[in-house]
Amino acid sequence: FQFSIPTNLTPRQLRIVGIAYDASGIRSTSVAQTLTVVDSTLPTITISDPVDNSSFPLSGQVLVRARVQDASGIRSVTYRGFALRGDSATNRTVVDRFSPVTVTFPQPPAIAMPRDTTLVRFLTPIPGDNTSEVVFIVVSATDSLGNVAADTNRVTVGGPSVSLTNPVNGKQVA
Repeated sequence: FQFSIPTNLTPRQLRIVGIAYDASGIRSTSVAQTLTVVDSTLPTITISDPVDNSSFPLSGQVLVRARVQDASGIRSVTYRGFALRGDSATNRTVVDRFSPVTVTFPQPPAIAMPRDTTLVRFLTPIPGDNTSEVVFIVVSATDSLGNVAADTNRVTVGGPSVSLTNPVNGKQVA
C-alpha cells in the first residue's frame, strides 16, 4: 500500500491507521502511527520599488514596495537599509542607513494570516550620516512556520537634493 501526501496539505500532524479485511470480511487494524507534515517552502518576496541601482538624496526617505507570498501564511515582514563599509580584504562593517520597519500580522485564530500581499513602507534615514554610498534595501519575510526568505535591491544614497523655491507653488506668473 502506498499513499502520497498532497502538496497543498497545510502543515499538521496526521494519525495513520492501517485497516485490512480478510476474505471472510474480518477486519484488523494496525497500531496508529503519527506523521508530521512540514512546510519547508520559503516565502516568495519581490521588491518592485525602489528599482535596483536607483539613486536617492542623502536625507530622503525611500519608498519600498514588496510583494510577499507564502502558502502557510505570512507572520512578519521586515524592511532594512544598510551599507557595507571597509575594504573587501578586511572585515566589513554593516552600517544601518535607515531605521528598520517590521510589520507583524495578527496570529490565528483571531484572524487568518495573509498568503499574498503587497506592502508599501517608507524607510527613514538615520540622521547624522552624510556618506554617499551603495545601500542594500532588504525585505525579509517570516512565514507562519518560521521559514525566512529575503529579497535585496541596491540603491545609491547621496547626490544632490533638488527643491523649487521660486515661483511659489500655485503662483501665477506674467
